[in-house]
Amino acid sequence: MNATTGVFDNTFDDNDDITNDGILQFNASNSNSATGGDQVEALVLDGSGNLFVAGYTSSSLGGTNAGLQDGFIAKLNATTGVFDNTFGDNDDITNDGILQFNASNSAGGNDYITALVLDGSNLFAGGYTDGSLGGTNAGGRDGFILQCDDTTGVIP
Repeated sequence: MNATTGVFDNTFDDNDDITNDGILQFNASNSNSATGGDQVEALVLDGSGNLFVAGYTSSSLGGTNAGLQDGFIAKLNATTGVFDNTFGDNDDITNDGILQFNASNSAGGNDYITALVLDGSNLFAGGYTDGSLGGTNAGGRDGFILQCDDTTGVIP
């Protein structure tokens, strides 16, 4: 949306069945299977015109859903709304621009991403899980911080 006029930018997002509307909606036309509930909790813009979007989903955005809710991070071009197909190839589906927590990257419970920050070459996500993201769950819900490469989405 144009900050001065309030008019939707009709050059943003032609990737969700409706062209020139200025809205990117996660749905079956722009991801593997956005047929469940998808919630965006955090956004961050980098200096190169990339927009990172994070939250949680009951869909299979970037691979097979592994819990009732899977955390996800999507990377897209902030000008066009097109997903960056070099990001997020660590979750069953390559070239989709989405990193989803699922069995491919050791996530099996409910995982929620609620915060996102960039430091220049790394992307950090924070949230909570009732699963075991590389360790043993110690309670009903454990907080976590994840670091991944902001170009590829690979978790070191």
